This record gives sequence, structure tokens and C-alpha cells, in this order.
Amino acid sequence: MRQLILINAIVPTIFAYGRHLDNQNYKDQALELLEQIPPEQNAIIKKWKELDMKPASAFDTQALLELKENYCDNRKCLNCSIGNRILQEPLMTYNGKLQF
Repeated sequence: MRQLILINAIVPTIFAYGRHLDNQNYKDQALELLEQIPPEQNAIIKKWKELDMKPASAFDTQALLELKENYCDNRKCLNCSIGNRILQEPLMTYNGKLQF
């Protein structure tokens, strides 16, 4: 629970504060904090792992969640390098596991 509070409340607040002050140090601290937190475990990240994505930290899982929200959910696969890679490989490789 503590990690989720850090990821979803503390880190965004520090980053927003840095943006408000135009202070890169605060923004860097927020990103470094994300890199120190273990990767999240949830259904969406589990699907990414099935596609051989191996997040090393909360920084990586936040990036994958953002990709899903901005590309996968909006069906913008052709605008995404990961989506392009998946579409170029034989569909049988994934056994229909592309559903999020």
C-alpha cells in the first residue's frame, strides 16, 4: 500500500511542484524515486509481461501503463513502436493474448 501511495500521490506531487517552480531538481528526484520502487503487480502489467516486457521498477510500469492508456486503449497501434512490432510478427505467436 505504501508503494502505491508513493507512486500515485507523492511522486506526482513532487514532480508537479518541480514543474510549478520550474525546478528540474524536484522533477529528477521524483523520477529517481520511481526508479527505486519495485515494479507494480497488476493485471495490466501481467499482460505486458506476457508480451515479454520485463519492467525493472515502478518507473517502467508507469511507462507501460501510460502506453496502454494512450495507445492501446485508443487503438493507435500504428503510432506505437511496440504496437508496430507486435503487428509485424505472426499472430499465432501470441495465441490471442493481446486483449487487455
